[in-house]
Amino acid sequence: MKTVERKQFKAVNFDLVIKELNKEFGVGNHQRAYAKIRRFLERNGFEHRQYSGYRSKNTMSYTELLDVCTRMFVALPWLSHCASRYDVTNIGREFDMLGIMREQFAAQQSLDISVSVDLAAE
Repeated sequence: MKTVERKQFKAVNFDLVIKELNKEFGVGNHQRAYAKIRRFLERNGFEHRQYSGYRSKNTMSYTELLDVCTRMFVALPWLSHCASRYDVTNIGREFDMLGIMREQFAAQQSLDISVSVDLAAE
């Protein structure tokens, strides 16, 4: 019986060592490394979320993720000695709280304004 590998959204987060990037790209040019990583990940099914954080656009199996990571380290050989961390996370249920927080803030602002107006009338 063949086991079916569960697909989930994936998050990739990494830290790079600036000292090593300076050796590879020259002092002050470390942003080139981040641009190369971003270009690779975006061409391979990920979206940039923040800083060194990326999220897969679609669900992926571990095997599919391993393939992307392997191709990335082959395409960017300097990454293996310039990275201090390269974490991958399975993303479970995800909620965008921004809309809810904006509604809460707007409701609070409205309440604050009405309290201020009521107090001014006294």
